[in-house]
Amino acid sequence: MKGHITIEMLLNIYRFTILGVSLILAAGGIGFAMGCGVICGKSLECVARRPDERSSLMLDTLVFTGFVGNFPFIILAFGAWFLFANPIADSFVIAAKSLLNGISF
Repeated sequence: MKGHITIEMLLNIYRFTILGVSLILAAGGIGFAMGCGVICGKSLECVARRPDERSSLMLDTLVFTGFVGNFPFIILAFGAWFLFANPIADSFVIAAKSLLNGISF
């Protein structure tokens, strides 16, 4: 039926948004863990080959781990944006108001 909008539709948008944000945050955490593991593993391999370069290799390891560590926070910011300023739900509410007022698209 045309113009039939229920609260269940809006709730489904929020349910799937929460599910999507949860998957995004989980992927960010897994990516961070894998990135740190690779960086630290390769650093230890380099230290085993060249023990005299240990201090510079550890500094490089800390710097690159810091770069990789910023990635989950960027993911968290996008997830919070989708949760609290959901553009899909806002568009849905605007469409629902216009249909209730008799304005067609």
